[in-house]
Amino acid sequence: PNSTIKTRIFLMSIVFRVAFPNLHLWLPTMLASLIRKPKLTTLLHQLLTTIHAVAHTQRHERKLENIRTLAANPCERLWVGDDIWNIGVIDNIDFKEKTFAYSNIFDQTRSTTHATLRMVFQYKMPTSLSTLLSNVLPISDDISTLKLWGNNIKVQQIILNFHQIFKDFLQFSDLEDSENTFNYIQTFDLPDIHQQIINNVEIGCQLSPANVVILEAGNKPSSNEGIFEACDMFLQDFNLDNNKYIDIVSDEAIFRRTILYLENHAHTRIILGQWHTSKDMCSVLITIFSGFGIFNLAAALGAKFLDKLEAIVDYRSTCRVLEMIWFVVGVAIHIYLKKHNKTIEYIMNEDNNLLKTWFLYFKWAGWWKAHRIGIRMGNFEMQHESLSAFTPLFPVAGKLNYASSVTFYLAHLAKHPELKELLKHACSISINREKHFFAFDEALETFGVKYIKQNISGNPINTEQLKNQIKAVQSERD
Repeated sequence: PNSTIKTRIFLMSIVFRVAFPNLHLWLPTMLASLIRKPKLTTLLHQLLTTIHAVAHTQRHERKLENIRTLAANPCERLWVGDDIWNIGVIDNIDFKEKTFAYSNIFDQTRSTTHATLRMVFQYKMPTSLSTLLSNVLPISDDISTLKLWGNNIKVQQIILNFHQIFKDFLQFSDLEDSENTFNYIQTFDLPDIHQQIINNVEIGCQLSPANVVILEAGNKPSSNEGIFEACDMFLQDFNLDNNKYIDIVSDEAIFRRTILYLENHAHTRIILGQWHTSKDMCSVLITIFSGFGIFNLAAALGAKFLDKLEAIVDYRSTCRVLEMIWFVVGVAIHIYLKKHNKTIEYIMNEDNNLLKTWFLYFKWAGWWKAHRIGIRMGNFEMQHESLSAFTPLFPVAGKLNYASSVTFYLAHLAKHPELKELLKHACSISINREKHFFAFDEALETFGVKYIKQNISGNPINTEQLKNQIKAVQSERD
């Protein structure tokens, strides 16, 4: 029969291709072309079905996938125990239709499907949570009397450490035959400064790798009801009673909605996503110094598309530009101090407004850099104190939503010292590199969303179908 002949041809093509790799046979060449074109996946499946290389047709596979999807239960992947700390993370996920309708494409718009993506990072703590938190004393003072933000001893020490690192690399040496002249080393760059900084930072998150589970998605996050429902689903997933806390991380837009959720759910603790906060800190620096030539500096350092820099289209590229500016400003300030025989403490008492302006950039960008390093090194104290010092700058740049959200977050941490203690053990998560950490919201958006979109098949056209596929994505991948 024809099917037998086609199967023989397929097997013979494979054998000849292995034996004679330079022989251009039509079948292996055609398979290579089909693999390269995702739109022709259906034709590839038809070919493999014809030669009996797959067990059943694509239609039957869709039926089996629907059965597996409906039966999937991601809660079976969860760790259970008194020493397990569950950190729930929520964010928006959306899919756009892959193709237009069969009509004039200029008269059609592709619809999008939205859902609330929910993930959980589970850490195994050294002891049970009750034992770990037994020595944490509840706050005794009124929160309104505490200093929650502004300059503090920790960030002052950080700036002094940055100052000393620049001095150590510059290695100023006076010339004997000339007065008020000196030499300095010029063979170092930003990566050298950065490496020296992280060498002096203590690595946090000394726990075993976290268990990452993608839970059943919630409805659209565009309303309070959708966010509240997603938060309630965590209670069911973890089987928590009214005496146990649930900790939820989200970006600033969702964080403002979860603040309202706290009014009727006292046993919920919310955490502001630090990756999105770091992005807005970049925006604050650009906004404040946009009138003092920061774009001219960026252009002089080789930055292109300054409108994209201002909008922070690419977070990592923006960070790179701001760090380069911080580096050259730091070098220039320290050369100026050496030339005029001044110390860093006297800069703000000078009459040189230009010097004071860019010293403030060196200082404030140093807080932002310390916050980012705190994320990457899993150092909660460095991350928290830097954010606390930077907070008054949000309203200066007109970032009123972030100003109120960060203020509430700092007050919420002060109100829950047990949450601060847990974050000291795990304030970030390591995904793909040892001793390199990501913020919780960054891990969800960078890896979680990417993982789901790479492994969801078909074209989700409604919320229920999307939610079912998200629920089963890990089991389907396995």
